[in-house]
Amino acid sequence: MSVVGVKALARYMPSSRTDPWLLAGGLLSLTYLLFDNVNFLGGGLSRGQMLGRDFVNYWSAGHLLLDGRISDLFDFERYQPAYRALTGRNLSFNTYPYPPHSLWLVLPLGWFPYIPGLIAWILVTFGICAYVLVRFSRRGWEAVAFLAFAPAAAINISSGQNGFVSAALLCGGLLLVERRPVLAGVLLGLLTYKPQLGLLVPLALLIGRHWTVIASATATVATLVGGSILLLGLDPWRDFLTLSMPLQKSFAEAGSGFYQIMIPTPFMAARVLGMPSSEAYYVHLVVALPVAIVCTLLFRSNRSLTHRVAVLLVGTFLVSPYAFNYDMVALGLIMYVLAAVEPSRQGEWALRVIYLLPILMIYAGLIGLPVGPVGLLLALALLIRAPRQSSLQLLPNLRRARM
Repeated sequence: MSVVGVKALARYMPSSRTDPWLLAGGLLSLTYLLFDNVNFLGGGLSRGQMLGRDFVNYWSAGHLLLDGRISDLFDFERYQPAYRALTGRNLSFNTYPYPPHSLWLVLPLGWFPYIPGLIAWILVTFGICAYVLVRFSRRGWEAVAFLAFAPAAAINISSGQNGFVSAALLCGGLLLVERRPVLAGVLLGLLTYKPQLGLLVPLALLIGRHWTVIASATATVATLVGGSILLLGLDPWRDFLTLSMPLQKSFAEAGSGFYQIMIPTPFMAARVLGMPSSEAYYVHLVVALPVAIVCTLLFRSNRSLTHRVAVLLVGTFLVSPYAFNYDMVALGLIMYVLAAVEPSRQGEWALRVIYLLPILMIYAGLIGLPVGPVGLLLALALLIRAPRQSSLQLLPNLRRARM
């Protein structure tokens, strides 16, 4: 990422004019990338992590799976020495937080050394996400440039995370519910490797009466879970449910430091402000319940599908207590598509808010200001106030974006 590249970003925005808000976001992302990775230049560790940070989990899982050591993956006491031996580094405490049927995602990484695997992971997952963005926004290199310089993408790359995969599955699945319901269900079924990002999806599909999508998603999940049990047995699921999930819950309720300021949810904002987790859950519920009702009911409105999906995804980050700013690649993707196919002043401002929020919440969090929920509520209000445009009005354009 360069200053020239950041300037190019403004030329590639849907409004096709220089936007200082977006330039600022790109420059903040560049600063973050430099400071977050400077300690790796000499081959050292940073916060007890390697280059690629969380990618070590996916890479280690792939190797353990191919070595037949699946029992080491979900038992955190056995996982620590296992992944430290694989990397040859004395890394900080870590866990593999995903369910056993997620292993389809990490299996290929077991065939790669660490650095080639990290490069392949970033390039392939970015490419999948870019493909979805290009198809639905009907823009070529403009859309790719937006994705490459988006703050959420920079954080995702620096963290070695799966935000590109989640964005492609979540946005691709929801945007196809009316035209390709079977494929939509498959994509949403695959997303269950990270279920916290799909909390509102079943409700929206039920309210929208998308029965084919529901059936396809159910069959996909049943195939994935059933296949994991046939291949790996029940022990990984038992360890995931009794060891891994309770540990993740304890992290959310008691974890501190940089971990906290990467989570934009009302629950974590309350914790950052000093509330105990018991009270933070009540704060979260006060925000999440009305948001969930509004966002799911709007999924049956006469607004365009793109608009409804954008509202649903912004609401998801206010309803789920456990989601990170690198997961907000999905929000950037859907907001760009919305701004491209339904230009409006409110939509442009919502795009700016969502574009800037993943990086602003880090800098604001460092001084104790949890701005994540505020930015999400602002974006949601802008979307709800945006002009209505029905799916029928957009049908000729959507046909051009057929996958």
